[in-house]
Amino acid sequence: MRWNTREDWPRQAREAITGLETRNITLPTAVADALAVLDRIEATKPAAPDPTAIRRAIIDGANVDTLNALLLADAVTGKFNVEWTQAKVDSAGAVLAAILAAADTLLPALTELAETCIEKLVSVAALDCARLEDLVKAGRTTDAELLANVDVIAAELSGHYDYRDQFLTRGGSPSLAIGGWNASRWRDPVAAQHHVKGSSPVDVYLSGLRASVPLWFPTPAEAVEVAQAVADGEAARAALVKAEQHGVGSIAI
Repeated sequence: MRWNTREDWPRQAREAITGLETRNITLPTAVADALAVLDRIEATKPAAPDPTAIRRAIIDGANVDTLNALLLADAVTGKFNVEWTQAKVDSAGAVLAAILAAADTLLPALTELAETCIEKLVSVAALDCARLEDLVKAGRTTDAELLANVDVIAAELSGHYDYRDQFLTRGGSPSLAIGGWNASRWRDPVAAQHHVKGSSPVDVYLSGLRASVPLWFPTPAEAVEVAQAVADGEAARAALVKAEQHGVGSIAI
């Protein structure tokens, strides 16, 4: 996870929780506990003071104790608002930290959802650009339904990838790239570099699958392991080419 400025933590925390709830993924106990604190704090947002309360009290002839109480409340309102805001930010940060700490618990459920999307996209790619109307006429209702919903399926898969990268990966998506190689979506990033193309998620996914480049949904650690192996291999090849070029034209004595 790469956290933005502190002020953005409440929005991110709500986005992260909504992402789990809409996927029907059960909140781990630590996440639920941290969320309960955030909910409680947000439910006690301080009310804005009446800007004319003091003057009205003076006009109405309020006693000194009443005026002092109003003056004290007005004087501390700004400080209270600041501290309440920071308490909300801190509690939102605790929600994000709890989600990241529960990555090993949350990833299996997210992986199951992603792999279902991948299976559907593989099936669509195997249709070899068949037309929807032809599938319907042929009575291939399952294939027709997949093709009709392929944009939604691709968007769902992208959402699963984005959730993993944003909330369940320490350091966020940049941490998954090693030496310019990223295996967090395509198991073979070298082949993906040559065959994957398109301006929309569905075009990108289908172009790779039709070129036999496998999609997968690895854990961050698995993605880094593959990317590191590719980076090491490319570095070794580059060193070999450099050594061979250095030997060209040399004279043995």
